[in-house]
Amino acid sequence: MESYENSRNLILSDDNKRRLQNIGLALSNEKRIDMLSAIHDGINSVTTLAKKLNIPNSNVIFHAKILEEAGLIYSEHLSSSLKFHPTLNEINLVFFRNDLQNTVIVNKLDYEIPVGAYTKIEYLLDSFHAFSEREELNINVKNLYDFDKSKAQLISTRRGLISYPLRNEEAELESIVISFEACSETSAYDNEYKSDISVFINDLELLTYRCPGDFGGRHGLLNPDWYISFYTQFGELNTIHVNERGVYRNGVLVNAKVTIKDLDLKRPNPVLKIGNKRDCTYPGGINLFGPKFGDYPQGIKITYQTKKNH
Repeated sequence: MESYENSRNLILSDDNKRRLQNIGLALSNEKRIDMLSAIHDGINSVTTLAKKLNIPNSNVIFHAKILEEAGLIYSEHLSSSLKFHPTLNEINLVFFRNDLQNTVIVNKLDYEIPVGAYTKIEYLLDSFHAFSEREELNINVKNLYDFDKSKAQLISTRRGLISYPLRNEEAELESIVISFEACSETSAYDNEYKSDISVFINDLELLTYRCPGDFGGRHGLLNPDWYISFYTQFGELNTIHVNERGVYRNGVLVNAKVTIKDLDLKRPNPVLKIGNKRDCTYPGGINLFGPKFGDYPQGIKITYQTKKNH
């Protein structure tokens, strides 16, 4: 298993304020420091961390979300279990000096795509569902201008490849990060129902991973109270990082044949696609979660990183 970052230099600058604040918050609690240390030691399940730290399972999940938002760990769903892994081994804080020459500053563009902002669904079967935080939506999936699309906080299809618009970027990219919560889709839920989920940019396949199930059995941390308990409840968080070395999923190199140089994000109207390929082995559908459903308060997060010299 190869981590995509062993260390990171963070420059004390306006660009990194939010990241530094998140790290500061994450490390301001003694239990979270102990948890991070335990995860680096290989104690990484909810139950083992709860026993190690002498806290309830719910507190482990709460603290882990804060560590994950700071970029210090990432989570992995394995069937019905949840495990945590470190994302890096070292952080160096660099104090910026005005007289420092030729310093490379990383410029970031962050934005979020709502799950209902799709522009096309390929290979769609007859099953498509969407939910707002208040109700199930009656969306005409063939009508891309259906007003209710904008309300969607959870969408699901038994099979399909879902397209979303990306922003084009004229500057040379150092990396792109794509983050979304997803799982398989079947009747009710089935923690063993597999789905081969692929991610494309401009019809170039970045990766295909096998999602282990359509997750349920407990209420999603963010789901509204009215949402039916035997429906799909939560997904696994996927963080896909493409840089000059290849494509990484949750910190593990999965495709060295595609690099950031292969992605044509300067072209007009670049497209992100998530879902099942027509010829995949397990066409098990997909649930995509927005910020009001599942376990993670987000839609599809995108980060572009460019460099400039000072």
